[in-house]
Amino acid sequence: MLNKTQLDFSKIKLIILDLEGVLLQKNEPEDDVISQLQNFVRDLKQLNCKVCIITAGKNKIIKKLNSIENLIILDSALDKLTTVQKLLNSVHVNFDNVFYIGDEVFDIPLLVKCGISAAPKTASRTVKRNVNIIIDNSSTEKLLNSILSYKKSFSI
Repeated sequence: MLNKTQLDFSKIKLIILDLEGVLLQKNEPEDDVISQLQNFVRDLKQLNCKVCIITAGKNKIIKKLNSIENLIILDSALDKLTTVQKLLNSVHVNFDNVFYIGDEVFDIPLLVKCGISAAPKTASRTVKRNVNIIIDNSSTEKLLNSILSYKKSFSI
């Protein structure tokens, strides 16, 4: 794990968020999540940073997420590493310029490949041992504000 003072968010050009267990919180209204995510994507676009949602499944919220301008959606991504590599090739970004937050053991191959990786505080110990940052995900708002704060400060 890198020392937090070594993390350089200025190089991050793409932020990838896992959907289930990271972005979606229990008992949080979907419309609130959509609204918060719209603001997050807008704010990051102003910082020349793209936002992507990745999920292995076909969640019902995907249709609503598709309405958010400038948001990249990668659904049914069982092999997340290969799926993200294809995306990176198309947007001309490399893994060093990617921030990814995931919570499952099968997210680890992608987490360790990205320039900066994170896990929510609710992730398993195994996942937390493979990331640079642990982020409070008690609400979608806290999660997104933490990531935006890191990006705005450029380095932590």
